[in-house]
Amino acid sequence: MNVQKIIQVFNEKHEVHFKIMSLEYTITNDNDEVVVYADLYDNRKLKYKNIEDALNNFTIYNEPISFFEDRIEKIN
Repeated sequence: MNVQKIIQVFNEKHEVHFKIMSLEYTITNDNDEVVVYADLYDNRKLKYKNIEDALNNFTIYNEPISFFEDRIEKIN
């Protein structure tokens, strides 16, 4: 459910912010690429071809974002 909410907000605003455990993350659209990064480490940005690819390949503690479905908070 939370992953679907992230996709919905991203498709509407072309940017979404959320929190997993103690870190806040941003997913944004930049020149037809999807950029994902932890706000605290905004110099470590990873780029993907679409939002689904980002959610399945950006890892937190060696697990993709989609793995943390129940721990995703503050989606906006």
